[in-house]
Amino acid sequence: MSFASALYPAVYSRATKLQRTHYLYAETSQLRSPAARRSSRFQVTAASSGNSGGGRRKRQGRARLPGMYEVEVITPPPRSLGIHALEPNTGCGDEVELEGEGCFVVSSVVLKYRLERGKYVRDHNRLEVQPTGRYFLNRMLDNIYESTDTEET
Repeated sequence: MSFASALYPAVYSRATKLQRTHYLYAETSQLRSPAARRSSRFQVTAASSGNSGGGRRKRQGRARLPGMYEVEVITPPPRSLGIHALEPNTGCGDEVELEGEGCFVVSSVVLKYRLERGKYVRDHNRLEVQPTGRYFLNRMLDNIYESTDTEET
């Protein structure tokens, strides 16, 4: 029985054969090093034994986590305000204040998902916003349009 299996029996028993060789290698290399001989603590590290994902790189600048949103102004011309940390329950009609940009009203929330190994995984979060002044102007114009539409019928 090796030292690693004595310290961590549950972890060691579930490890694959390749991971066990990594355990044993870490065990012997730490015993040989002078720093390991001087220290009273013995630390076993498991190296991952699979594809490390070196072939594909994840795209940077994506708002994937709940609460992280790419904020985009939808009034012409549309422009991106970058990725901001907001409350995860931000919804339509909420007012959002961004540093250095001003106040905005959320027009829509876009959550994109992708199918990965039979499950849907959140891929991207986006808030489509409009400036507060523009939002109230649009509401006023919608009310005027609806009132003239109902008077004609």
